[in-house]
Amino acid sequence: MTEPAAGRPSAPRIAAVTHVRNDDFFLNLWAKHYGRMIGRENCFVILDGDDWTPLADLSGVHVTVLPRPRAQMNRVRIDRRMQNEQLGLIARIFEELKYDYVIKGDCDEYVVPDPLQSLTIADAVREADLVGAVYSSGINVLHDTVREPGLNPLQDVMSQRHLAVLSQGYCKVNLVSRPGYEQGIRTNAGGHRVAGALPVHASQTFYMLHLGWCDVPMWQERNQHRIAFDRDGSFQTYADTVAKLFASVSESADRAGPLDPAMAAARTELCFTDGVRVSNANKFRRGNFACEGNTDYLVRLDQRFHGCIG
Repeated sequence: MTEPAAGRPSAPRIAAVTHVRNDDFFLNLWAKHYGRMIGRENCFVILDGDDWTPLADLSGVHVTVLPRPRAQMNRVRIDRRMQNEQLGLIARIFEELKYDYVIKGDCDEYVVPDPLQSLTIADAVREADLVGAVYSSGINVLHDTVREPGLNPLQDVMSQRHLAVLSQGYCKVNLVSRPGYEQGIRTNAGGHRVAGALPVHASQTFYMLHLGWCDVPMWQERNQHRIAFDRDGSFQTYADTVAKLFASVSESADRAGPLDPAMAAARTELCFTDGVRVSNANKFRRGNFACEGNTDYLVRLDQRFHGCIG
């Protein structure tokens, strides 16, 4: 093996991990996106259930199929189950396969280096070297149904959507380093927080684009399947909350501000209370958009993200 040139670090080994059930559009997009960034041989997918066969192109991707323990499941219990499965897979990736970094998240979540900084993903992941795990600068991309048509799945998603909300719920822990893992860093169910007292660090070099709500018809179709297998009404309650969000976004679109100042404020609010760095990510209270008891940041997206996914 050729040694790296003096003073130049070797290329890091980066893996991407996700789980999915009955979601071909986003699974296919996930495999294309991370396959392009880090190579399909470094992508790991957990299929939730042996009662379905994905139609997405998973050539070259590592696939694990989990038997479905029961037909109907509670949403929270699904999150916990899949978190445990992901942690087991991540342990193998770090301990046996010796990767340096793992990007983890749902199949509708896409980590992208900041297009304005001209960074590669190999540059961006090094942000985890000092802290072990990094909270994404999360952007929840939404469908303004009054001003935007339904999504054309054959065209670039980000060029078709112009509004997003910045909320604590999507500033997730999407990046973990091997030293961080070895020091005991783990995430909670859903990957929203680090389990423990790690100081919160929000990324300055990469964003996470959540696209699960970028198209109302697509969301409704996906959720109908989930409701059909719902237990205890957990998915119906979730669907009702999201429906309110869609209505509020279109009504409030004229209040949307530019991304950069809102993201700077959101990062500060996420990580600090009265100037002191926190160990549990703060919810947002100073934005321009009321959402689920919080005051988040409604923003208008610029063109920097066009073409950055897939």
